[in-house]
Amino acid sequence: MLPAHPQPLPDEILSSWMVRLAFENGYSIHTFYANLLRCKLPIWTRDIDRHPHPAILALLERQTGQSVEALRLRTLQCYEGLIYDVLPQFGNAAWVRPAGVFHRDRRRAGMQFCPACLADDRVPYFRLRWRLAFYGLCHIHGTCMLDCCPWCGSPVMFHRHGIGRDRVIPHATLCLCSVCNADLREAPVAPPTWQDHASLQRYIDVCQLFSHRHWDCGEFTPGCSISFFHGLRVLLAALSGRFGIRIRPYLADLGIELNGMMGLPKVDYEYYRTAEQRQLMLTVMWLLEGWPARFLDVCYARQLTRSRLTSIEPELPYWLYRVAADYLDQRQYWPCEQELRAAAPYLERR
Repeated sequence: MLPAHPQPLPDEILSSWMVRLAFENGYSIHTFYANLLRCKLPIWTRDIDRHPHPAILALLERQTGQSVEALRLRTLQCYEGLIYDVLPQFGNAAWVRPAGVFHRDRRRAGMQFCPACLADDRVPYFRLRWRLAFYGLCHIHGTCMLDCCPWCGSPVMFHRHGIGRDRVIPHATLCLCSVCNADLREAPVAPPTWQDHASLQRYIDVCQLFSHRHWDCGEFTPGCSISFFHGLRVLLAALSGRFGIRIRPYLADLGIELNGMMGLPKVDYEYYRTAEQRQLMLTVMWLLEGWPARFLDVCYARQLTRSRLTSIEPELPYWLYRVAADYLDQRQYWPCEQELRAAAPYLERR
């Protein structure tokens, strides 16, 4: 067993703990895993926080005493059955910010961070929930999450520390930008520019309590969180996809601006930057206030019908389907031939 085996911190994501494990044993990442632990499997050329190889987890269990199951709960698999049914091995995953893995680099801003949280930490580390696309506000500080270094614009790649010609272990460890060496704890923090307190608080509650099954969408609020988050993605797609062009002017008149993201039907929510994801989520939270009245006002004003909603997602979750079927179904009913034949004798008797 390793001489130093730090315990995972609350909500710490696997990759953050693995980097701290190497540093606290006094090694660079490559030397630690390739030479000391003799791990020959690829680690940093994969999204290790999605589906780590079982052999890597078994190796870590032997060296640290952390069970394989406990380590798996440090990955995005821990949200299975909560915000998605099953986390896919590869490709796009609902609510998971893509990392854009290219060798050891990250071409997309998969990891967000809260500078205030990093500054408050006695031992700075990165959280699991910071990989979630809907988590655009820190529920502790009420400030906007960031998705890149504000000085050089690079994605967060804390695993890149100690890799390269010098292989120097930084004193500030995970807090530094791996590209420009800026201290991420010193990044500017700001509250969201959102005027409606009720929907802002609803958003903070979702960010804080989603793992405790805290949600509300009116009379048909589901008992299953997957159904709630499924419906959220439909509403987000309605705002950001091709129907968003219809909705944007109406919302702008109400003081809700959705800029730079409209009319792009092939862009999934997870691929937007944090600022855009946050604005979309706040708008959906606003629609959920007094559900379904506000939502229906928007639909009636911009001709968003049931058929248009089902063109986004053919199988709507029940809480959204019920509203669409009861209030937005503009189809005319035409009896089928069998019904006409059955009615004929009755009409003849009349």
